[in-house]
Amino acid sequence: MSTVRSLPKRIPVLARLLGARRAVEVGTFTGYSAIAIARGLAADGGLLCCEANAEWAYQQAENANHWTRCLPGRSRELGLQVGSHLDRRAPGTVMRKDGHMMARTVAKVGIAFLVWTLGYAGPATAGPTDTPFPTFSDGRPAVSVYIAAGVIKNNNLETDFVCTNLDTVAIDIGLEVFDETGALRNSVAVGSGAFLNVGVGKTVTVGTAATAVLHEDQTLALNTAGSGVSLLRNGSGRVVATSKNIACNAIVADKLHTVQDPAVSSLPPPSLAQLQLIKLP
Repeated sequence: MSTVRSLPKRIPVLARLLGARRAVEVGTFTGYSAIAIARGLAADGGLLCCEANAEWAYQQAENANHWTRCLPGRSRELGLQVGSHLDRRAPGTVMRKDGHMMARTVAKVGIAFLVWTLGYAGPATAGPTDTPFPTFSDGRPAVSVYIAAGVIKNNNLETDFVCTNLDTVAIDIGLEVFDETGALRNSVAVGSGAFLNVGVGKTVTVGTAATAVLHEDQTLALNTAGSGVSLLRNGSGRVVATSKNIACNAIVADKLHTVQDPAVSSLPPPSLAQLQLIKLP
């Protein structure tokens, strides 16, 4: 019933990567995670919260007044369904953010929301969460291990991913990048961004381009999908592998400059920033 403190930062990122407009939260408790989900939805989207416990549901309803303050100028709708479909003695109730109560049976609400969601469904093959997993050139299927928002290849900034094999056997590791349209811009299946048979404990680095300050074992060649330009202005990434037992880090770096000895140089060090990776279960 509690929410990990880091999740309110991660949930909106995942929602945006999905391009979500509609969402259902089963078990809303006091509404803390509902606000996090809402932050990631499209401006004209909606969230339906389902809660069987009336006491928690009405606490969430009181907290719903915080909705408009958290999301000013947005047109998102918040629905609250109270009760269980197993309880035939009393129908469920839906509460909207303006406080009006509307009696609805749980079945009617569920069917209506399903139709509503399907009617607004977006494309199913875009971005790091919806694009099918690749198969490496050695025939081994990949699983998704990490996703990242904010992959940059623009204005002399490049993004490097550094991964170490923590498994007890050699594995394949790959990086896929997506542009602002959600288009996949490289193919692990043909070897772009792919490392085969990475040994136990071995570390590999793949970058969007070569940098002066870091070492890259491989750099990506972007295809012409999506925006068609050889840039990633608002990109995202997905680390895939044949095993979940890897550890990765990502760094955005100034590709032109190196670290100089301050005793003999007045040049500033290159810009480096860590890019947060989200580990997938």
